Amino acid sequence: IASASAVGGPGVNQFAFATSGDAFVGINNSGSLEFAAQAEANATNSAYADAVFFNAVGQFASAFGGEAALDLTNDGSISVGILGEANGDAVANALAVASHEIGQVAFAIGNNATVELDNSGSIDLEVGAIAEGSVASATGALATGIIQLASAVGDGEASVTLDNRGWIDMTLLASAGSPDGAAGAVAQ
Repeated sequence: IASASAVGGPGVNQFAFATSGDAFVGINNSGSLEFAAQAEANATNSAYADAVFFNAVGQFASAFGGEAALDLTNDGSISVGILGEANGDAVANALAVASHEIGQVAFAIGNNATVELDNSGSIDLEVGAIAEGSVASATGALATGIIQLASAVGDGEASVTLDNRGWIDMTLLASAGSPDGAAGAVAQ
């Protein structure tokens, strides 16, 4: 029996909290941010592999009385790759899960909450689960690729902006193969 697991995250996370005044976080990426989780199991009987990555890039700001603002500018590349691969003569189970790979959350009381993602580069999120065996099962899940949330309580406005002049690609794959016909794959 072979078993492999890979868990990644969080990657790059920024937090700003202000009890009075403004809270601001910003990322200006003109290079390359790469995140990966890969698990591979091979066996002559049963193989199990799972790979999980969460919160590759996260920004969080909260302000009480001031403005909460987030800015992510990408003119480079952001890539997240998650692969779970299991190969076994008997049973093969593979799982690959990605969750909240790019997350931005701003909360303000009495002022504005602003979230901005400006992409002129590339954002690639790839999730793959591959299983080969007499009884094979593969599950690939992309829970949330990009999430943006702004909340303003009281006097203030909440705004969210995603300006994409580049490339955003989210790929999800689940593949199960069996020479005996007992295979199932789910991509969600």
